[in-house]
Amino acid sequence: MKTKDTRNNILVIAGPACSDSLKKGMLDKIREMSGDPSFEFCSWEDNRFIDGEFLAQIEDNVRDKDVYVVQPTNPPAENFMYLKQLLKAAADAKATRVTAVVPYMGWLRQDRKDRPRISIVAQQAAIEIEAAMASAPERHVMILQPHFPQVQGVFRITSDLLYPTDIFIKAFDAILNGDMANVVPTGPDVGSLKIATTYAKRMNLDYAVGDKRRDKNEKTKILNILGPVKGKQPIIFDDIIDTGGTFVGTCRKLCELGALPAYGAITHGILAGGCLEKLDKAKQEGVFNKLLITDSVRHETPIPEELVGVVPIGSLIGEAIVRNNKGQSISEIDGMFNSLKK
Repeated sequence: MKTKDTRNNILVIAGPACSDSLKKGMLDKIREMSGDPSFEFCSWEDNRFIDGEFLAQIEDNVRDKDVYVVQPTNPPAENFMYLKQLLKAAADAKATRVTAVVPYMGWLRQDRKDRPRISIVAQQAAIEIEAAMASAPERHVMILQPHFPQVQGVFRITSDLLYPTDIFIKAFDAILNGDMANVVPTGPDVGSLKIATTYAKRMNLDYAVGDKRRDKNEKTKILNILGPVKGKQPIIFDDIIDTGGTFVGTCRKLCELGALPAYGAITHGILAGGCLEKLDKAKQEGVFNKLLITDSVRHETPIPEELVGVVPIGSLIGEAIVRNNKGQSISEIDGMFNSLKK
């Protein structure tokens, strides 16, 4: 089947929350796969008003184009507004297809009504993204490892989920000099169990999971680790690290049970609320080695390299964009849905 000409049809807008490394990775991959070394991101202007409001204006013609808006939605909340404005601007300007590409989709942690008089914010976020693209003939969403994977069932438009599985495995293969036999993929709680088992199957290893409980003050504690960890090299896999309390608690419990100081592989590094201080203390205690995160979230201040390493995922997102544009399979990207093939 004849595929579309990427060079003439595709436009990619990189929103203000995209990190420089993310943009570079996407651009390099799109240029490589499209065969167009001169490909550049679509231009847009950020119009700011004195009262703090802003208006995003796309400067290039998008009529009859396949437009991809890449924008994480981590706090501050204006990042979400930028995504919606750029999506709507592209749709209203007669783009043939508009795709929201969300390297980190915030607002997904409240995915059910578990207390009185609250909103299911994950549903609300999905509805707002859909509505922003309402005037486009074709709408699509791509999200990198959402906290709530079932969000695909909330969207009423087509969607793809992207995973950095092989990116993390290759990074740790280099760190551990190819000696992965002693590794035990570990989930800090039941919510991350599926992530840990995905890596375990991919690497043909046993896995472990933390028994996390909350006290009456909503503070979390890791009571136990279920699985073979004594003498093992644990790598803690999860989707988000925010304040780092659960992660550090898991590191301590692992060492208490005879494991080696833990590594971490967590896709979205929010690193808020004294997280770096907690990691530094855990390293000094000898229970933590190093954390790897992706560049899905932009950090305005430098991250201590001795504590946290950043692995780029721009190439993954760039490949997904080009494959979608050409009508090729997203699932054939390494590490996506083929975890049982190795």
